[in-house]
Amino acid sequence: MVNVGVSRVVIICVIATACFVPKCSTLRSGAPPQACKNMIPKHGESPQKSPSPYTLSGEIKSGSNGDVVQVTIFASEGEIFKGFFVQARLKDDPSHIVEGSFIEDDMSRVINCNAAKSAVTHKNTKEKREFTTTWTPPANFNGEVIFRGTVLKDFKTFWINIDTLPLSIVGPSPQPVRKPVPSVNLYSDCESQKKSCFGMPSLCIRDKSCSVILIYIYREGEVEFEMTGALGSSDKYIAVGMSEDNKMGEDSVTECVLLNEKVIIRQSWNIPSTYNNEILKEPMGIYNQSGYYVDGVMTCRWKSKALTTMRNTVHNIVNQNYHLLLAKGPASSDGVKRKHSERAVSDNPVNLTLVSVVAGAKVPLFIKLHGSLMVAAWIGFASLAILMARHYKQVWQANTLCTVKIWFAIHRFLMLLSLSLMIAGFVLIFLHVEGWSQVKPNPHPILGCVATGLALLQPIMAMLRPKPDARKRPIFNWLHWFVGNAAKIVAVLTIFFAVSLQAANLPYAYYWILVGYVAFYFLFHLLMQLHACIMDRKRGTEIGMQELNGEERDSPKDAPGSNFRRFMLGIYIVIVAGLVTALVLLIWL
Repeated sequence: MVNVGVSRVVIICVIATACFVPKCSTLRSGAPPQACKNMIPKHGESPQKSPSPYTLSGEIKSGSNGDVVQVTIFASEGEIFKGFFVQARLKDDPSHIVEGSFIEDDMSRVINCNAAKSAVTHKNTKEKREFTTTWTPPANFNGEVIFRGTVLKDFKTFWINIDTLPLSIVGPSPQPVRKPVPSVNLYSDCESQKKSCFGMPSLCIRDKSCSVILIYIYREGEVEFEMTGALGSSDKYIAVGMSEDNKMGEDSVTECVLLNEKVIIRQSWNIPSTYNNEILKEPMGIYNQSGYYVDGVMTCRWKSKALTTMRNTVHNIVNQNYHLLLAKGPASSDGVKRKHSERAVSDNPVNLTLVSVVAGAKVPLFIKLHGSLMVAAWIGFASLAILMARHYKQVWQANTLCTVKIWFAIHRFLMLLSLSLMIAGFVLIFLHVEGWSQVKPNPHPILGCVATGLALLQPIMAMLRPKPDARKRPIFNWLHWFVGNAAKIVAVLTIFFAVSLQAANLPYAYYWILVGYVAFYFLFHLLMQLHACIMDRKRGTEIGMQELNGEERDSPKDAPGSNFRRFMLGIYIVIVAGLVTALVLLIWL
């Protein structure tokens, strides 16, 4: 009997503890995030309906960067409280939590409701007669708020919706993100023509906005160099090369690399036809190196002899002019440089013994013409020709142009025009590079040749097409459709890859205009295809009714929905013409 009694007591204690502990822990640790919306503690108890013995007040404190609010909970005389939960809410919409932030102290902790630190609750259950906290409004906030609180006298007794008077709040101005840039003082020697300067991007010296700037001066058989660059989040090096042409051939490079927060100055040798170079174990002709890195800006200085020999190549600064090549980009943790993220080349070979502001290389005329012709051909005329063949065969049925149907005449003219522009652009780029382009990581040249080859195949196939009633005509139709669309897809991909070509110097906006064109082209064809399905069903019903009534078929006439097709054609021409104009302008500007 004793054992049974003891067992019952133990079971009752365990059950009581299991029921009691969660409630105590909930009160001790403050309000849970689940209480954010209605601010009711998850105790299973109901809030009090009597007037609250506690008061919430708010006082605006002006700061150097906007207002903050000091929020205080007061207990009536003789009253104490053990817990609380406070939020800021809009006066005109108390259900909306304002995304400000409270601060923590030894009596409180913050909770993430709709935003980080947007509510504050108690950290312990010690008896309190007063509690004060500070709330900072979100940046650029301007409006009226109230502070709403829940105050707990004990576990079972609490009051909700205790509000302050409305407060008119002006939030802090957002702190601008500091972008690392070289000091404007660097440009003073360029303006006064005391030293030579070369920077990237183009015209950055005039605007004092260079991401990398090289300053140098020739004195008594040596050149003093200073190179400064603003490093992006992934950039780890800046470098300058000297080349007899404007390409990365067998050329010497002096590079500054950020390695473990230290600036290392070293020399390397470019390997032709690749984006790699070999680091030289011993510097050749440079000395007095120094460098430092502060607030995202790296600066390095060195001196170079006027006459040096590297890899059996003689560099004579006094008697020979060189193209200057600037670059910056990422590097691995052990200092191995990756492909540069930004690059600039001097417009002409530079005499390093003379003081000048070196101009950056302009995009060659043939490259601009090549890009413009290809954009006009593929984005403009070829896409319109494909549209005519796909969706306009049953429009203008009663008319002809040059003895053939109008859609075919327009399709043939546009394709021949686009093919002529393609051939012209193809020839121009080969004349510019004097052969095959050496941009191995970028498939633009190969894809361009494939697209042009497929385009040339189309008119040859058209001349050999079978008659309309021939048995092999369906095979031709499918091949003609496949080759044409394959050429179009490859051509658009080729234009996309042109954005990353350094020689083209295209802004990133070019990429997004192309994305917009592809989206518009796809959606337009989808809409026209849906319309065609609907109209074909309607046309089939009309023909069936004519045959059922014994009526004779009318002479050829436009298919149902032709007016809609004409209207959509006008919209297509306007939008595509605008996109082509924007792309061509970006090429030239």
